Amino acid sequence: MKLESLSVSTIILLHEEDSFLDDTIYSIKEQSYQPLEIILIDSSIQGHNIELVQDSAGIRYYHQPGCNKAANRNLGINLAQGDVIAFLDTGDRWTHHKLADQVAYLENHPKVEIVQGLIQNVLGTVQYSSQTEHSGSAYGFINPGSLICRRSVFEKVGTFDESLEKGEEIDWFLRAWKKKIVKAKSHQITLLHRQQDSQVFTELISLIQAQFQKTIKKYIDRQKEGIEYSTGDWQDPASLYQYIGNPYEELIINFQPFTIISDDCWGAGPYFDFRTEFHSPFIGIRIEAPCYLELLKDLRGYIESPLVFTNTSKYEGINSWRENNQISFPIARLKDKVELLFMHESDEEICRQKWERRVKRINWDNLFIKFREDGLNFREEYFAEFDRLQYEYKICFTQKDYPEFDWAISALGYFKSLEERTHIYPSTKMYFNVIAWLQKIHGSNVSAYKVQQKAINHLTEDNRSSFFETLHTWFCQIAQAIGTVDRFFSIGGYTVRLSFTSKIMAAQMTQAIAHLDTTPTEHPALTIYLWDNATTQTHLPGLIPDFMRTFQWYEYLDARQNVEPLCSDRFQMHFKLGANIFSALDMQQNQALYWIDDASRIPYEERGSPLQTILSWWTSRQQRQYVYAAAVGTATGGVLLAAPGRSGKSTAALSCLNSPLIYASDDYCLVATDPIPYVYSLYNSAKLKGLKDLEPFPELIPLVSNGDRLHEEKAMIFLNQYFSEKVVSGFPLRAILVPKITGERDTRLSKSTAIAALKALAPSTLFQLSGTGESSFQMMSTLVKQIPCYTLELGTDISQIPQVILEFLARAEHPLPICS
Repeated sequence: MKLESLSVSTIILLHEEDSFLDDTIYSIKEQSYQPLEIILIDSSIQGHNIELVQDSAGIRYYHQPGCNKAANRNLGINLAQGDVIAFLDTGDRWTHHKLADQVAYLENHPKVEIVQGLIQNVLGTVQYSSQTEHSGSAYGFINPGSLICRRSVFEKVGTFDESLEKGEEIDWFLRAWKKKIVKAKSHQITLLHRQQDSQVFTELISLIQAQFQKTIKKYIDRQKEGIEYSTGDWQDPASLYQYIGNPYEELIINFQPFTIISDDCWGAGPYFDFRTEFHSPFIGIRIEAPCYLELLKDLRGYIESPLVFTNTSKYEGINSWRENNQISFPIARLKDKVELLFMHESDEEICRQKWERRVKRINWDNLFIKFREDGLNFREEYFAEFDRLQYEYKICFTQKDYPEFDWAISALGYFKSLEERTHIYPSTKMYFNVIAWLQKIHGSNVSAYKVQQKAINHLTEDNRSSFFETLHTWFCQIAQAIGTVDRFFSIGGYTVRLSFTSKIMAAQMTQAIAHLDTTPTEHPALTIYLWDNATTQTHLPGLIPDFMRTFQWYEYLDARQNVEPLCSDRFQMHFKLGANIFSALDMQQNQALYWIDDASRIPYEERGSPLQTILSWWTSRQQRQYVYAAAVGTATGGVLLAAPGRSGKSTAALSCLNSPLIYASDDYCLVATDPIPYVYSLYNSAKLKGLKDLEPFPELIPLVSNGDRLHEEKAMIFLNQYFSEKVVSGFPLRAILVPKITGERDTRLSKSTAIAALKALAPSTLFQLSGTGESSFQMMSTLVKQIPCYTLELGTDISQIPQVILEFLARAEHPLPICS
């Protein structure tokens, strides 16, 4: 079949602005494969004199004033005479071989009906340069200018929906996806999209608000009306993202079995993307840098040698790490030189079976080498050694740029995921197009696969507001469709409303604050909207899932996992790695958002201390300070037990349950300093390291709520369920006690200083909580100066602890001198 056998009709949309029309037409006239015709649809009110446009010969001009893009595209489709339809908007340009490459692909793949390329955003005047065309856009892939399609597609899918002012492209793609129209995506940039400065985020938000919300709302409305979609519709929205051209999930075009030689668990990820079995034995295995480089010197020789298991590592650091963390996994060696750590296994025989089975699948003609700048035994001189290894396809993820090595890929998010023990493979896809690399789309040129970073650090307050409002609107649409479960609680003396879209989530998130339940009100001080994907059977709108990936893997999270570009005096936003929980607060509107993918998998720490991030932000503006401390006392006053973990704080607090003392906190509570020092209860959950710490309280062991998960969670008891008369909302503070384990039998109090109390209180609070800073430190400094400070010397006779505190509080009924 000759290339000239498919004719192309090109449809240009012209709006009020025509200053870049010459550039747009020029990019068509300069195509290496010329279209049959150019149809120019003008929607401006006044119209344009097409004869004034350079190279206007042969252009068919139609004036359709005031019509939207959908109507203009449809007019062009109806007028078109070619076999293939291509679109282009005024101001955008095609790359030189766009039509030639895409038409050739259609001719070589008769079943494919749409071919789509990558898009590059450029500022101001479009320029062709290697830098400009380096990588595709992270959001512009829905622009029809990047694709061509057979004219017959519109007979199957229909034309664009003219009732939509924006997002008609998404709607059309959704219908094409539902009709199972075969679409391919090339890895070449085909469209240069002109935009104004700082438009990236604004367009993203506009896109989300425009069509995905409307489309999904139609879906929810249909569900409410009892209308079911046909099989396959909306069952896997991730495949929709891939269909329309998700830049992080490239379509597989050229698949050949590949073997990845990886020094850590990264190597398994690509096989899941390609949905193929493991063609490598290096799955779930960690190899220290010296051993890995030794392995690569004689890869076949080592792999074909026997696998010999051993009890200890050749590296003392590994042995110490296993011992300190009580971790056990098989260790094997090849030729006694290369050590393999089977990190995710426990049985040596299973390791051997998997190794031998996967060795047989190795494709020696299609090897990919992956190294990393990390590990207990890594030294920078290993780079030179890796550079000398003669492998055509090799990469190394590094913590900074190494321009002297073309195989080095700076990927800080990869190392963040290692620290957080989250999935490391997805993190690298933000920096490197792994899918294209494994298909050798650009040969062995590593630079061609690097993903250009998209900065969001220039965001404005309007951008933050739009992002927050997008998610809030999405919650409201779900709530309207399936209803909400609303609960009201008194937090720090303020009424807070929690609005859930799931009964499961409400149950999981309110056990720890059940004792603070209060009367509903129409005007709560703070409203928090909470939802998840799984129990509501919905997905976040539009491109927000991809945008949130940038929170997870880019360098936009600070040490406390706040999303720095999205934080300001008004807005606070946080992304909890691992659990992937997104929290956001609008201080001005006193509204907050809390989203997690699956409410049935809420982490243990979120069940025990729910909404800690949001509440710590908000209460700090209400002159309430989150502190890491326990609190016990009487109705007329109590004490704050301030100490870091493992200092006896929880033991001291729990010992008071069988005494006249009342209980406000085990670990986190709120304190106020004005008008008087006061402590407010937050959580009724008691947490202990394990059953060993509960030995002094055998009566509490049957009350543990997570007894089946103590191998990975602290023992947790919701005290309000069993000691409701003991758990209170708060009381005035009479003193700060700093627990200290002495090993002696008796418990006693000794005078201390404000600075000692501050040292016990401030570090744990500041390090553990998001949003704490100078103001938090100042309030704690004020508190320790307002009330006396003592050391609570804890004895082994635990029954003495509440008695000592009771006797102290009896004396403290009268004013005591301020400590210095």
